[in-house]
Amino acid sequence: MSNDHFDDVFRIFIDILDQNDKFRIFHCDILVCIALTLEFKEVSELKSLEIDIFNDDEIIRYWSFRGLRAAYDRGFRSSAFLQWCDHIIDKLEDNTDVEVDFDLDLFETVAALKYIDFDKIYGKPQNLWNRELLICDLIERFHITEAERFQFYEVWLDIEEHSKGQSDILLKLLHRFLVNNNNVLFTECYETVKILDQIDFDTAHDILLHSSQAIVDLRQAYLTLIIHQCLLNRAGVSGEYTETLASNMMSNFGFDLSQKFLSGLQSISNLSEFENILNFSKTYHIQSSDIYVKNATVPILKQSLEIKLLGNQIEKADRLKLGVCLDDLLDKNWAFEQLNHFFSIVKESNSREKARYFLSVLEIISHYKIPPKEENYEKISIILKNSSEDWQKEINKIAIETNFSDKGQVKMSRELVQELQSKNSQNENLKTFDEEKLLDLIEKIKSSNLLSLLFKNIIEKDSNPKHRIPSISISQWTKDHIHLWANIVKAYATLCIDSEDFIIEALAVIKQANFMDTGFHLTDAQILSCLIVLNANKNQGRLLQVGTGEGKSTIISVLAVVYALLGSTVDIITSSPVLAERDAKEKENFYNMFGLQCSHNNDKVVYLSDPKVCYRKQIVYGEAAQFQFDTLRTEYAELNTLADRKCDVAIVDEVDSTLIDDSSKIARSASSISGMDQLQIIYHLLWY
Repeated sequence: MSNDHFDDVFRIFIDILDQNDKFRIFHCDILVCIALTLEFKEVSELKSLEIDIFNDDEIIRYWSFRGLRAAYDRGFRSSAFLQWCDHIIDKLEDNTDVEVDFDLDLFETVAALKYIDFDKIYGKPQNLWNRELLICDLIERFHITEAERFQFYEVWLDIEEHSKGQSDILLKLLHRFLVNNNNVLFTECYETVKILDQIDFDTAHDILLHSSQAIVDLRQAYLTLIIHQCLLNRAGVSGEYTETLASNMMSNFGFDLSQKFLSGLQSISNLSEFENILNFSKTYHIQSSDIYVKNATVPILKQSLEIKLLGNQIEKADRLKLGVCLDDLLDKNWAFEQLNHFFSIVKESNSREKARYFLSVLEIISHYKIPPKEENYEKISIILKNSSEDWQKEINKIAIETNFSDKGQVKMSRELVQELQSKNSQNENLKTFDEEKLLDLIEKIKSSNLLSLLFKNIIEKDSNPKHRIPSISISQWTKDHIHLWANIVKAYATLCIDSEDFIIEALAVIKQANFMDTGFHLTDAQILSCLIVLNANKNQGRLLQVGTGEGKSTIISVLAVVYALLGSTVDIITSSPVLAERDAKEKENFYNMFGLQCSHNNDKVVYLSDPKVCYRKQIVYGEAAQFQFDTLRTEYAELNTLADRKCDVAIVDEVDSTLIDDSSKIARSASSISGMDQLQIIYHLLWY
């Protein structure tokens, strides 16, 4: 544009400003154009600016000052401008009690202020006044608490400490942007100020000076920086790509969620994986609360989001168990889409217990390593559409097919009996067991039509209908039926001893109770093991070798119920106190079905004297050394630890570990007893 045309346009702008009310809507914009023009070109017509420098509107006043200052720097001395500056000096001196230097930067700051609190600069050096006045004005523009004021001030001091004298420039630009954009919230402003310290000065300065959406662009610049820092292969990625990626994140997720995404990552080794997780998060509407990992790899962050999204779909579930289970299933290559389909089916179920049953289903899939084949996926989908009470039973069938049938690991009852006889051909105590008889016993116990006939005559004579067991198969019994049956056994225990019919009926009832408690039926191997032990000669034990995964803990609990119902106290000796406490807690509900109580004998608090509560229970779990200690406390220290409890039946879990590997872990008296020296001759005879 030629100078003549420029002068013509400039005069038009001046004329518009002179017509105060008619073009007020354009007043400020034109004033900005004039002020910026004066910074690059000498103009002598400044009357409108000289009037507006006294305006009450801080925006008009500021740009009028900018224009007049530019003219002043070019040698033009406006009397109105100098008068205004003198007025400001007088006002500052009156409120600070110090002589104020002629400082155009300070005066420009004052021109831009809407709120002035002279107490903020009183007693402070003049070189800090710009900062104090600008921050005070910024803060007053927001309705915030004293704590928030302090936080803002503290963050800015951090910026000032690291900016090497350039913080005032950024503060002025930030103030100007916020004045021109009065719809910015304090939280947006505060979060933006916090990231200013992370962005290089030139980038921040350029954005604040030129951008009409500085808050958004500063945040995007910060995200670009974080993405670049997370990249392991920075050399192979262009700056334009990371900027585009940060821009897309801002558009899809906003700044807070994008920042939390990146804070959860340790590094980005594969950009396609990272873009995949962003697409996943957009599709499933990820929230900030869904991200709970920190310093993770991209695959781990993705898996954590999948677990969170799946878990959010089921209410009243054990979150910890569910999370662990889902983590394991995803590790075993079950796809999120497959699991999500299962969850969507379960959500449609009307069962009140669907969360508990479904968790059991997932645990079975995880524990028995059911692979994510299309065939299994379709079977499970169909099962979940049926009654929730049948889920566990049907999933167990898939588990058995997967782990045993195809691999030949499940041995049929005849094969088990033949193996038993083959490996124990020299054992005289087992020669009385006929193959066909054992097979017949197993089939009776497993029969779905078996009725309770053992106490039929006794129950029929009882006039109380509540004491009568209905004539339905044991496989259809409820907890109430089991509890009633157990009470009858306790009352007529003498009739049950050495009774083969009782063993059959007892194992059938316990099989039903175990299914109700765990969702699993007793296997042939478990039933055969119990039959061998329960048919042992009197006053003689049995040593069983049970393979890994065949359910030693279940066999032990079955035997414990039988002996406890017949009136014996049962001590279950484990290889560690941790296992004792775990098994006692896990089997508590199972034992309660029979009206039996169990506990562990671990010393959870310092023991002093008197009977331990655990020994009042019929079944006690504990480490061998703990039973030894409590026996010493009773027999030697006379603390009555065991009360009147006698060791009727002892079941040793992992007997090789307890008696061989841990044979040195025995309880010893910490003090001598009178006459101990007289035992030396016995020790001598034993040793030699």
